[in-house]
Amino acid sequence: MAPPDQAHPALVWCSGGCECAHDELWNAGNRGREVALHREWMIRAFSIGLAVATIRPIVGFFFATARFTGLTPYEFFGTAFWIGFVLHLIAAEVWIQWTRPHAFKISSLYLRKENYHGDA
Repeated sequence: MAPPDQAHPALVWCSGGCECAHDELWNAGNRGREVALHREWMIRAFSIGLAVATIRPIVGFFFATARFTGLTPYEFFGTAFWIGFVLHLIAAEVWIQWTRPHAFKISSLYLRKENYHGDA
């Protein structure tokens, strides 16, 4: 694990890069009128926004247990950010997979039913 002074810049670059990728893919789905793709990327972007709000209780938990663990805020802030972001990204992906419209699955490629039968 990286020392705390190196963990925070990595977190900033990772979360910023994810947000830029989400924004670009959201725009691509919106311009092409691909509603399903747009919906998936909006759920992902919304989960990143919720992660910011979830980080605060996680940091509060670390503050409350600091007496027992001996961790300082300098040591646990990066961990709290990673926990918050990863939990929400996992939850978003599970929700997307669970609520995705039914499609035929061929290996890892999803096809719409009308395209599977050759209809345009």
